[in-house]
Amino acid sequence: MQKQLITKNQANPNTKIQACWYQIDSEYRERVLTLHKRLAALPKNPKVEKSIKRKQYLLKVASYFEITENKPFIGVFYFETI
Repeated sequence: MQKQLITKNQANPNTKIQACWYQIDSEYRERVLTLHKRLAALPKNPKVEKSIKRKQYLLKVASYFEITENKPFIGVFYFETI
């Protein structure tokens, strides 16, 4: 899907908000869907401070969605099931 630039001069002001929400939603969903692959690629014993912090952060985010290297995200967020 090609991203479309939306200007302020369009008739419906809510269109810009909807388009931005869709773009953030699809990008975020793609990042969460591939998180298990990035977890598997993390170093097992990082020595650089930046790598240590990155690993801690990714593991923390993964714990919120119960994602592990062997268990990917199911593809449905909680607010979508309500």
